[in-house]
Order: sequence, then structure tokens, then C-alpha cells
Amino acid sequence: MNSFNARVIAKCTVNVERPVEDLFRFWRNFENLTEVFTQIREIQVISPNRTRWFAVAPVGTAIEWETEIVAETPNELIAWRSVPGSQLLQEGTVRFKEMENGRNTRVTVTMRYGATGMALTDHLRKVFGSDPGLELERDLKRFKTRLGPPVGPAPDSRLPFRLLSGLVLTQK
Repeated sequence: MNSFNARVIAKCTVNVERPVEDLFRFWRNFENLTEVFTQIREIQVISPNRTRWFAVAPVGTAIEWETEIVAETPNELIAWRSVPGSQLLQEGTVRFKEMENGRNTRVTVTMRYGATGMALTDHLRKVFGSDPGLELERDLKRFKTRLGPPVGPAPDSRLPFRLLSGLVLTQK
């Protein structure tokens, strides 16, 4: 990854009491992600490896961008990036790791952001209304609630969020 000079990076990990196959299948059906990501209003599947995302910011500003899958390993990894010309430069990965008991899965999402045509922080505020790292944490909690009962924090789930100016926030 790292196809552009990202200035904001958000990373979060959750454990979900569900088999890895179920979680991967849910995530790979991108239209499902509107149930998880609060700012995303619609996701259109253009082709098996390309999607168009529509977001509405808390102040009502609409933004859309297209992404393409750049790597995929069933039940392990989905990696994507925005296509050239997008307003929002974004790339990310979601990694799925089956735990020893076969019933729990560790899900780690990493997202990198940039923007064209305006200051990055202003652009991200329009899209997220707050800190992208905190939004990702909330969204993954919603993912966990939607797909499985709580199983407690992952032993190393206190991964840091790396944000602008080297500021590091740790997930609660």
C-alpha cells in the first residue's frame, strides 16, 4: 500500500465471537458496510473489484469517491485504495485472524487518508465531523455488536491511532 503521502492514519483492532469466514463474507459484501460506518450513506458495487462510496458529513456536505481492491486473500485480507481523480484519497486494509478456538476472529482495520483540492484537516472534518481514529473505533464497535456477542478486548487491542502532527491516541 502507501500509494500516496497519507497524512492521517487510523488503526483499530477488535475481537468478534464469530468464525472468520462469516466476518470476511460480511465485509466483502461492501454494501453491508453502510450498517457499520455511520458517515457512509450508500455503496454502489461497480464491478467485483470496484465500488463507489457516498458519504454525508454531519454538516450535510456530500462527498463521493471510488475505490478498487488491490489485494485480497480469502478469510485473511482485503486491501483497497481510491482511484486516481477521487476527491478523497483513501486506502486501507482489513485483516482477519482466526483465533485458536476457531470461534473468535481478530479484525484489524487500518486506513490512510489524504485529500485533493482543499486542506486535509478541513476535508476530513467535513467527511467525519471529528477525529477519523475515534470514528473508526466507534464503527468497529458497531461491527462487533452487529456480528457477534462481546468477547472482551484483544490482548494487544490497545493499538495506537497515529494522527496528524505525530499525535498518538490509544484506543480505550
